[in-house]
Amino acid sequence: MATYLIRNTLSPSKVVSCTVTFRSIVNKDASGEPTWLVQINTAEPHKDGGIIPAEFIHLVTLSNIDAEIKKATERISAQINWEPLVDDETAPAITNISPGDNNVVDINSDVWFDIKESLPAAGMDINSIKMFVNDIDVSAQLDADGDPYSYRIRWKPNRVYDYY
Repeated sequence: MATYLIRNTLSPSKVVSCTVTFRSIVNKDASGEPTWLVQINTAEPHKDGGIIPAEFIHLVTLSNIDAEIKKATERISAQINWEPLVDDETAPAITNISPGDNNVVDINSDVWFDIKESLPAAGMDINSIKMFVNDIDVSAQLDADGDPYSYRIRWKPNRVYDYY
């Protein structure tokens, strides 16, 4: 059994404990891999009263365990009373811009920047990020890595080379 903590980023004063237990091997699939029965539960009461029922995952391979635990945790989180919630009053901040101001830029350089949101926060919608270069919308060409609270955004300009 393992224990982990979950927190709503708009309720920074509340932390809820969950346990993950690998209950048993149910059977073996066609390739001979065991199917684990994983149980996730919490002692936190349901927001409408009573208990939050345990989540069960029938796991054939360990390759998807993180995604399955995340989905089960989201279902449990939706049943928790997270109030009082704090308003998300601050806008995300852009940091670590490259190339920087007044830098000599190589034609092969990419443009990137980090964008972060301080807690408490609802998180950023990555699809709402827009970028314009010389009044041209290049938003569809952006690559983003990160999570809803911190992203690195990259733009790789289309490069056209003429040789004489």
